[in-house]
Amino acid sequence: MPLLGFIGLNKLVTEGLAKPIKKKILVAFGIVGGICLFLLLFAGTFSFIKDGEEQMPGWFVTALAEDREGLLRSDAFRSLAFITLAFVALYFELWNKISSIIFYSFLIMITLIDLAVVDARYFTKDEYKRKRENTFFAATEADQEILKDKSYFRVFNLDAQNPQNIFLEARTSYFHNSIGGYHAVKLRRYQDLYDSCLFEETVEFIQDASSGKMDFSKYGVINMLNAKYLVYGGGRDNIIRNSAALGNAWFVSNVTTVNSPTEELTSVCSADTRNTAVIDGSKFTASDFGFDSTATINLLEQKPNYLKYESQSRENGLAVFSEIYYPKGWIAYIDGKETEIIRANYVLRALLIPAGKHTVEFIFKPDAYVVGNKITMASSWLMLLVVIGCIGWNLRNNQSANGKQK
Repeated sequence: MPLLGFIGLNKLVTEGLAKPIKKKILVAFGIVGGICLFLLLFAGTFSFIKDGEEQMPGWFVTALAEDREGLLRSDAFRSLAFITLAFVALYFELWNKISSIIFYSFLIMITLIDLAVVDARYFTKDEYKRKRENTFFAATEADQEILKDKSYFRVFNLDAQNPQNIFLEARTSYFHNSIGGYHAVKLRRYQDLYDSCLFEETVEFIQDASSGKMDFSKYGVINMLNAKYLVYGGGRDNIIRNSAALGNAWFVSNVTTVNSPTEELTSVCSADTRNTAVIDGSKFTASDFGFDSTATINLLEQKPNYLKYESQSRENGLAVFSEIYYPKGWIAYIDGKETEIIRANYVLRALLIPAGKHTVEFIFKPDAYVVGNKITMASSWLMLLVVIGCIGWNLRNNQSANGKQK
């Protein structure tokens, strides 16, 4: 839109003001300025409250509506002011009332002011501080001790007065990969796992730790989530290392097949996740695999959108990966060949891996992102070609005009 505006402005300045153009300028100013004036005068006729927000306290809803109305009025006034100033400047320039230097200088000035006012909303003084002092996110002795471990694992923070609050804290995620934390858009399956299995395991673990009778092998869900460290305070000694954490991936010896997600969740809560994978047979099939007790599968590379493993086994095996199953984007490859991802243990991924040595990769390539990037790239090249074409056309016309004058 700004590019089209500058092209139109250039045409007006170079070709002058004909009568049809004069009418078009007045219509454009009337429409755009009229919309801004309407919003400025009648902003109070809108509700400014979305569905669901009316359930908030009355004083808060009133203040929220007033703030939104004020923002609309101020933006409408600012837009109307800049549109009017630009129209007036254009009027004086086209009627030769002011010099071109004054016109262009004024146009540049109001453009910069407009940009500065809008940019100030997003780039405040706080954005330019080199270092923010925030003791809440300062690394504790426990954090520093855990950070010495450079492998890929997760941390489970138990430092809460009530086990139900463990998933309401987000500080752990500042330094570590966490199985807790809070997010308003949490995956429903992960929330189900916490409500049905992980919460009970957490309560049981706290009770066992208090009595000094901890047996990590029985906490199947905590182990399959690769919770290598459990933290219950900020001190160096407030760390419990989970020796039974299953790591990033492992081979299982057998499968428990169920017929529905409800049965799958129930079975996971009591399963020996070290040796057994729970699979919903109504959606997935895992057959024809063996078990090699000496088989290994190691994580070689880890990025938010890319995971690379190396597996070695003498038998065709079923490997479970301590990563969330999310079919809308994640694609699995074994030695470069795409393979089906099986959902195991209600929330995790599993793959059938042939015997021998293989490279396993998970790549996150959602269609919306991939297709959107292609459209963006094509649009950028198209815009570049249009700009080059306009420049070439303009130069050609100038050469033709100069030739005729000679």
